[in-house]
Amino acid sequence: MLSRRSWMKGLIGCFGASAMVPASYAQGKKVSGNAFDVVILGAGTGGLVTAIEAYDLGLKPVVLEKMDYAAGNSLYASGGIAAWGTAQQKAEGHEETEEEFRKDMMAVSEGRADPELVDAYVKNIGPDLEWLKNHIGVKFRKLKESPGRSAIACTMWTDRD
Repeated sequence: MLSRRSWMKGLIGCFGASAMVPASYAQGKKVSGNAFDVVILGAGTGGLVTAIEAYDLGLKPVVLEKMDYAAGNSLYASGGIAAWGTAQQKAEGHEETEEEFRKDMMAVSEGRADPELVDAYVKNIGPDLEWLKNHIGVKFRKLKESPGRSAIACTMWTDRD
């Protein structure tokens, strides 16, 4: 049986092509007679970024969300994103290393996180946030400290202004 965790592992490294489901695989009726090239399930950060990438590739995406609002896992993260190595962090004097950040990510999970998924996150989160800032125009507030953590102290908060 394919578990959610093993399915997610298969997506790591195949973001664009694997995270998008061709509309021909979607079941049910067309929404308002529209045709879509890509059906994205979930309006969390991953789903919304996938929709942007699909659009940038010239596809017509649709995002389906079961909630009344977009949130995804960010709902549980209080709007913060744990990261390391971004230009903003460096400018603010946060010089955590990749290894320190990985160690903190494992500590937060009390050692229960899947090491392969943590490694993929650690390797990609800095460039991913730079993409959000430079390509999409997301603004981030000054970093907030998280007591007891070295790298996770560099949590970034989106600017709601």
